[in-house]
Amino acid sequence: MKKNIIGILVLFIFALTTLTIIFVIIIQKSPSIIKEEGPTEITNDSKSTISIDLNDDRVIDQISYQISRAKGEMDLFLLHVNGLRVEIEGENLKSDIEIVDIDPTDSFKEIAVSDYGPSNDYRTFFYFYDGKNLISMGKTQGIPGLNMTFPGDGTFTTQTRGEILQTWFYEDQFRLTDAHLLENIPQDLYEMNTPIIVLQSIPLQKSRTDTEQVAMLEIGEIATILSSDNKEWCLVETSTGVQGWFAVENFNIIKDTNLSSTDVFEGLSMAD
Repeated sequence: MKKNIIGILVLFIFALTTLTIIFVIIIQKSPSIIKEEGPTEITNDSKSTISIDLNDDRVIDQISYQISRAKGEMDLFLLHVNGLRVEIEGENLKSDIEIVDIDPTDSFKEIAVSDYGPSNDYRTFFYFYDGKNLISMGKTQGIPGLNMTFPGDGTFTTQTRGEILQTWFYEDQFRLTDAHLLENIPQDLYEMNTPIIVLQSIPLQKSRTDTEQVAMLEIGEIATILSSDNKEWCLVETSTGVQGWFAVENFNIIKDTNLSSTDVFEGLSMAD
């Protein structure tokens, strides 16, 4: 009887060992299963802090900020002021902020958060703190300290990308409204000053409203596109000093010619 029990126990141990070996072999031959995780969040910089009075109430305000970068997603700038939080999305966010003072005669200093963009398409987001709320003032193109200046009179200038003819940038002006928001100061004309060589002859008219022809740009002539209203019209000075106008439609089609600006002029920029 004892021998039978021992025999059964030996057979049981042998069978269990065999099954364990087979199971291990199967597991080793099976493909690994890895649980996919979401985008890994990477903090570009540790949290930075600034202590400053933002609204002249003689109370020091606490500012902290950091960038969060996620694979395959937009960058996220996290801005905190006295516990209030703002999230700003960008493609190449600047890793620090600027404290600016657009109008030294008022009670506020402004926080500027900048983004270099995908191809130097600079932009800046402005905020101010009124003692209770962190308020968005709007955004502009340009970056403080790079191509943005603050004369201290409630206005500032920046570089804005033009919308017709070619890739160009003009000096753009902004001011503060009574609500302490940003307001663009429109100009009649924006300086371009682009030297060009004429590839196709086109007429120039006397003014934007007077269609009288004052000159003909001839093939091979060197001229200068002086300025534009950034909507339709461009002012040209010919090699003989005569100034006249031509119109553009659909960004870079010279009106009444069906020719693109690069078909008519050599020397224009067509950068992305």
